[in-house]
Amino acid sequence: MRMKEALKAKLCITCGGPPIASKEHELSIQKMEEQNIRLKEEVEKASTLLARYTRKEISQLEFEQSIAQTKAFARNLDIEIPLRQETGGSSSHNHNHAMPVKEPKSSGDVEKSIISQIAAVAMNELVTLVRINEPFWVDSSSVEDEISTLSHEIYEQTFPKPNHFKGENVVKESSKYTSHVNINSMELIDMLLDPVKWAKLFPTIVSKSETIKVFENGLMGNRDGALQLMYEQMHILSPLVQPREFTIIRYCKQIDVRTWVITDVSYDSSLREISPPTRSWKHPSGCLIRELSVDFCSVTWVEHVELDDKMHTHHLYKYLIDINNLYGAKSWIKELQRMCEKSASFYVQRIPDQESEGGYNFSTLLYK
Repeated sequence: MRMKEALKAKLCITCGGPPIASKEHELSIQKMEEQNIRLKEEVEKASTLLARYTRKEISQLEFEQSIAQTKAFARNLDIEIPLRQETGGSSSHNHNHAMPVKEPKSSGDVEKSIISQIAAVAMNELVTLVRINEPFWVDSSSVEDEISTLSHEIYEQTFPKPNHFKGENVVKESSKYTSHVNINSMELIDMLLDPVKWAKLFPTIVSKSETIKVFENGLMGNRDGALQLMYEQMHILSPLVQPREFTIIRYCKQIDVRTWVITDVSYDSSLREISPPTRSWKHPSGCLIRELSVDFCSVTWVEHVELDDKMHTHHLYKYLIDINNLYGAKSWIKELQRMCEKSASFYVQRIPDQESEGGYNFSTLLYK
């Protein structure tokens, strides 16, 4: 939030330059268009002069004088047009070659830089929360649950950050849970990074999911470095429960040979006016996936959200959501296990359809 406030005063998120008053914006756009037209003309002129000089139609002095005028115009716009000077083998002439115009940093580069920094900080926090139990996590009183809840006092001392919501209706939910899942690790990672497969993988939790923008697809074969901006909606199928909406950054990082971390963290969508800010905020959450065998992996899930429950969850569901932590880490893992078991159940034995001298020919098929 501090970074966002600082950027508002120093940087225009749309163009990457200094902020411009609204009254001056239209005049500034018109002036920039005129300058761009003039600059293109100068670059074309420089290219023509270079071609004429190469064919020895003009002298070196005439060429240098003309190029100096183009560079002077570019300097007035604070844009550099460097010209590389090369010397031919035995020739005494210097041949100047026009280089491309240096473009100012685009808004896409600025946005990607900001999101990359947020994702890296969130991933470091998530890895710390996954690997260290005490003093961050407090085990459940029930031995069967094996669920850990976050000690908010210790957490806020270690990772200080502003509260996004204030008032008596603010609810904080946090949990950590680890279990084994019968699925190939890379197949699971690909499903988590695909919004359609993501929603199908958790049908009782995720009601809607879409990718807003992909910044990095990640390396081929392991998806290391995948970075994208996503929208997701979580909803128990009842009108008595308010949906939870998040605009999140999803970041995949391979931290060793057989271990990946997928981090989710909320992004202030008001910066880009993607959608109205929702009353749900996701602190660094996600999962650590450790490959145990070809089709078996260990998954540790962390879920940490902050909510402004203005509508007050109906008492019929309050026990399920608050006490049983229906949106918590254990629910995500259990749903993942159920869907993987369902996929495995598609292994069926086909009725023999061919008879040979030695008996029947049996085969097993996987239906996807």
